[in-house]
Amino acid sequence: MLSDLPFDLVDEILSRVPTKFLVRLRSTCKRWNSLFDNHRFSKKHFGNAIKQSMFILFSDLKFFTISCELQKPDCYNVSRCKISLKECICKGECKVFEILHCDGLLLGLTKCFELIVWNPCLKQTKLIEPHFHKLHTPTPGYAFGCDKKYGDRRYKILLFLVSGYSRKFCKKYLEVEIFDFTSNSWRVLNVKIDFLLVFPTRWVSLEGNSYWIGADENTHEGFIVRFDFSNEMFGRLSLPFLAYPCDEHLSLSVKNDRISILHQTSHSYSIEIWMTGSVIDGQELSWSKFMRVDDENFDIRFINPNFFIYDEENKMVVFSDEKSRNEYRVYHKYTEVYVEEVEDYKEPIIYNYVPSLVHIR
Repeated sequence: MLSDLPFDLVDEILSRVPTKFLVRLRSTCKRWNSLFDNHRFSKKHFGNAIKQSMFILFSDLKFFTISCELQKPDCYNVSRCKISLKECICKGECKVFEILHCDGLLLGLTKCFELIVWNPCLKQTKLIEPHFHKLHTPTPGYAFGCDKKYGDRRYKILLFLVSGYSRKFCKKYLEVEIFDFTSNSWRVLNVKIDFLLVFPTRWVSLEGNSYWIGADENTHEGFIVRFDFSNEMFGRLSLPFLAYPCDEHLSLSVKNDRISILHQTSHSYSIEIWMTGSVIDGQELSWSKFMRVDDENFDIRFINPNFFIYDEENKMVVFSDEKSRNEYRVYHKYTEVYVEEVEDYKEPIIYNYVPSLVHIR
């Protein structure tokens, strides 16, 4: 029996069990339940769970987790599972119109201008009391990450306020505030913002830090903006090509410990995807070209592309595209894969999502 094995071996075995099955084991053994609440085990399990990732679709105030097995070129196994807030903790109507994630935790901004942090796997929620009037400002931008200085993961929320200059999808912000889960309070962050953010709520999270596509406010030349939640500082990282994000189409994605970027110019259907080596805090990124798509049947013109690399070895890429009302598609190489009809859908957003045992504190 599993309970007769050395506890270190039990730890190793359980750390490789998918989250949805692990949660069901909580009531079977007090010792296991205690283990699942351990920060070290949660971190170890999350590292293994990356290999079992799915993607999350957010569309028209509804969101779904979708497992998509693309094992053979013409054989697809797609399943959909709707996730919802069963017990709304909002003071108003709970309809989420923005959704972000970090370490398996979701951060949502609701129609009633409340911020909710939520772990769907553990069914835990936390209401973040914002400066109410500030969330009503035009195009607020925000991000979700964690401070790693103290060994455990102390979560924080970054909020951009007072939008200034704007060009197409590029926004200039003048003020930044940060919410610290430890103190349960907001404070103004005294940092210099000398860049534009492209689609401010479309960022990626890696090792607790947040990454955006950014542009120089004078030349409009593109780069990656990184915010380090440990030292609470912004930094610039260079792209593998010259680009002007206010006029071209770029998108970031994360696969394990690497960042990838999709690039499509405004005058071509061709796309390029580049991938970094392992991302290390404080260091410049090293890039290699992952793939280029030049195909007359690949006639997609992106505006704000959403994608992630499903299988690096076989060069499988998943991204969304609106072809018609009430359906979205996932592309494997150049083949359309109909996932499932989503009622009243608009502009779906997909993220590479990994369920986790991280507790909201």
